[in-house]
Amino acid sequence: MNYLKIAAWDLDGTLYSITPEIQRRVNEKIYQKISETKNWSVERSREEFHSRYQRLHGATASLMDLGLEKETMQRCLEEADILDLLEHDEKLVKMFNNLNYLRHILVTGSSRELATEKLNRIGLNDVFEYMITADDVKNPKPHPESIEKLLQYTGLPPQSHVWIDDRKEHALVARERGLRIILVGGKKEKSDLWVPKIYDIEKILMVKK
Repeated sequence: MNYLKIAAWDLDGTLYSITPEIQRRVNEKIYQKISETKNWSVERSREEFHSRYQRLHGATASLMDLGLEKETMQRCLEEADILDLLEHDEKLVKMFNNLNYLRHILVTGSSRELATEKLNRIGLNDVFEYMITADDVKNPKPHPESIEKLLQYTGLPPQSHVWIDDRKEHALVARERGLRIILVGGKKEKSDLWVPKIYDIEKILMVKK
């Protein structure tokens, strides 16, 4: 990775962990989305979702079975009111200080205003030279529009970038475009660079710089 110049970072679920309370608020947002789509009460939406979850063993599959889009789960995470649950992460701040040889760009499905507030909360308000947010694209991830905007901004070849994300389906689109990828959390992936926690990325990028 000694040719890397750009690190493109996802925000939600990548730069901060999904705690039980964050997940609870995301779930409330999910029930609200179902309620709006199906014209059900929030209580019925909760019951219908959990009924399907027990049968299908997955949130995304349950939402799709209810007629919602595949990306609804991620959008609920990006839109949920969780700012008061985010805390300054000094360990993360130090990691970015050590990775200052790279140019850092944020690519998120959150709005610019919300993304800025989240970064302020965790202590990364002055890290990213550029942000691509929900306000800047017509098609959210995993659509490749944000990747094309990234490459247009940097003017560098795809292989000069590393894409860091907790969602494999998002990262695979970046890899198809020629970017290197690192997956964060979830299950270990054999064919890609994978780290269990965001802090472990420093070991990879510092060794390979």
